[in-house]
Amino acid sequence: MTCDLCTEPAVIHLCEVHNGVGTDKHLCIKHGQQSGLHIPATSGSAQLFVNGIACASPEEAAARGVLDNLRGTRNFLRRYGRMPSTVNELREGMPLPNSGPCAQIDDAELLRELRRLDAMVQFIEVNHRLPTTKESKTLFLE
Repeated sequence: MTCDLCTEPAVIHLCEVHNGVGTDKHLCIKHGQQSGLHIPATSGSAQLFVNGIACASPEEAAARGVLDNLRGTRNFLRRYGRMPSTVNELREGMPLPNSGPCAQIDDAELLRELRRLDAMVQFIEVNHRLPTTKESKTLFLE
């Protein structure tokens, strides 16, 4: 397969979904870098990218995809004292700082959820993978 933008071999396959509509792109290393992807010098055709970040395995790619949503939920909850109720609110939380200002949260269930989200984000950031079912039961459930 060749790059969508030139005749070089395509070594990057991007599948993007926005508002339920998927698009596929096939790019060479050069055009992948020009599109804003961070591509390590050792990249090969088996490299996976999620949100422009190289992942070493399908497990890490899955974790990275979930991580942005978890951060968005946690950061929105921390800032506004409630869970996001729309995709736009979730997206609003994604770029917020991890330790930004906190709203006053008096609801015990929301505080437990915030602790679970913090623990899950930390686990994924450290381990570069989603937790197993057994790990989830011991780390995140009360």
